[in-house]
Amino acid sequence: TALSGRPEVDNLLNTFLKQAMHFLDAKHGLACIFNPKSDALSCKLGVGCYEAIQGKQVSKNKGFVGEVYSKGQAIIHNVNKNGIRMELGIPIICAEKVIGVMGIAYDDNSSKNFSDKDVEVMSHFSEIASIAMDNIRLYAIAEQELKEREALEQELKTAKQLSENANLAKSTFLANMSHELRTPLNAIIGYGEFLVEEAEEFHHPTFIPDLNKIVGSGHHLLNLIDSILDLSKVEAGRTQLYLENIQLDALLQVIFDTIKPVIERGGNKLVVNVIKTPEKLYIDQTKLKQILLNLLSNAAKFTNNGEIGFIVNTLVDEGNEWVEFRVKDSGIGMTEDQTKKLFHAFVQADTSSTRKYGGTGLGLSICKQLVERMHGYIHVDSIEGEGT
Repeated sequence: TALSGRPEVDNLLNTFLKQAMHFLDAKHGLACIFNPKSDALSCKLGVGCYEAIQGKQVSKNKGFVGEVYSKGQAIIHNVNKNGIRMELGIPIICAEKVIGVMGIAYDDNSSKNFSDKDVEVMSHFSEIASIAMDNIRLYAIAEQELKEREALEQELKTAKQLSENANLAKSTFLANMSHELRTPLNAIIGYGEFLVEEAEEFHHPTFIPDLNKIVGSGHHLLNLIDSILDLSKVEAGRTQLYLENIQLDALLQVIFDTIKPVIERGGNKLVVNVIKTPEKLYIDQTKLKQILLNLLSNAAKFTNNGEIGFIVNTLVDEGNEWVEFRVKDSGIGMTEDQTKKLFHAFVQADTSSTRKYGGTGLGLSICKQLVERMHGYIHVDSIEGEGT
């Protein structure tokens, strides 16, 4: 199918047929190629007495051309009909299949006869034509595969762009909506706290537990909105980095003081090992503090009566200096499948863990994006039942 409509095939057949006619001193010749669409042979070239059938369909089962095609071998016919005295037909083979026929003829005015030597010569012409045809066929297949691959790549690019646009629109929407939700929510929390004070002042203790629940739920919802806002800002490319030279030791002490009550609440012990820190670190201090507090609080959340390790070290890799922070716990750990989806937004390692330990599944996703935004990387290793 690929060969029947290609101009290279017509040019090739024209060249070979005319060369063969010149070599055998013949004035009549034809070249036909099988066309699967019509299930017949298309006469691509007709010279001399065959000119009348050029461009027409020839049966693959009848006549001189049909016989050569069907048998797949050279045939000499003594004709003495329509001015033709003798015909020689040679099959054209490509990819081990007969795909066409090349024919040469002498008329009544020629004293020449086709010999076994002429059949051998024509067979060589056919073999060379077959090799050329096979190259054209392979090129056509490669060309088609290339077009299909380019079309697929374009589809993937389009789908990727649509996905990125949709993700950006979602993040922008969340960022805007988070601001809109925050204002009334802060008002609800404020009024709730005011009512708690009023109930205490006017001695209405029965209202206080319910009012505290309203205030607590409001704070919980506000924390969730803050997390969504952080995530959507990062995804929408609206997170600003405020880079400065900081004293890392001073920041670490603030982090330890902040996280210590959270760790001790679960009966855990914080073990700190600061191996080496740089004299100064050029980074966004607030973002780094947010990342480390999130990692430490996660470790505390999933560990009871255990040990939380925090290791800080300075490494040199290919001339670049890195600061490495490691948070290690002896908690419930995770399976390999759970670690694979750990950094996905709104996804927790296990829904049963979500119910038991709470959380939104946003913290680690935000951490990962912030770390990468600051040209770092984050990695997790965990063993189920042993820790992370």
